[in-house]
Amino acid sequence: MGRKLSYCKDDALVKAAHLFSSRGYEKTCMREIAREIDVPVASLYHTFGDKHALLTATLEAYFENTMKPQMDLIAASPQPLQAIENSFMQMIEGCSKAADAARQGCMMLHTATELGDEVPAAAQAAKRMMGYARDQYTVAIKRGQEAGEITRALPYEFLSSHLVANMIAIKTWLRMGASTEQLRTYAQQALGILKA
Repeated sequence: MGRKLSYCKDDALVKAAHLFSSRGYEKTCMREIAREIDVPVASLYHTFGDKHALLTATLEAYFENTMKPQMDLIAASPQPLQAIENSFMQMIEGCSKAADAARQGCMMLHTATELGDEVPAAAQAAKRMMGYARDQYTVAIKRGQEAGEITRALPYEFLSSHLVANMIAIKTWLRMGASTEQLRTYAQQALGILKA
């Protein structure tokens, strides 16, 4: 019979995500994460495997607990255009305040774009998550087009890809030190294309 887990796996994922997103994947070691959750490093390896697997698990937890519920709300909103605009402004505010969830979103982007060779499973998971965001934006855009609040002059496939590209651009600008006001202006211009 296996040993009973002596710590909360969800808490470990939250703390690991915080370290990965604030210090960077490359600069965070398993020993530091173990110290942060106050367990022997062997327990961390026993539960998650290696650092690559732990990164993948933190991304999956972020997706299930934060990103997926947010994207599902956008897709189901009775006012899709307003929901899309609100999601962009909330992303800017959250990232500007360096909230953990926002930093984890940046971590997802970093994983998808820069860690593909080093951590392929995590990079594939991050790309799948961004694909999910695109799919939920597509649902919202179609509904907005049917309601007459989102333009039909451009195909929904283009518009949903446009939103994901601008989500990535905003997170990149944030990492480069752009101000909240600059990002709000950028988002308003980028989202202007949606309006009927």
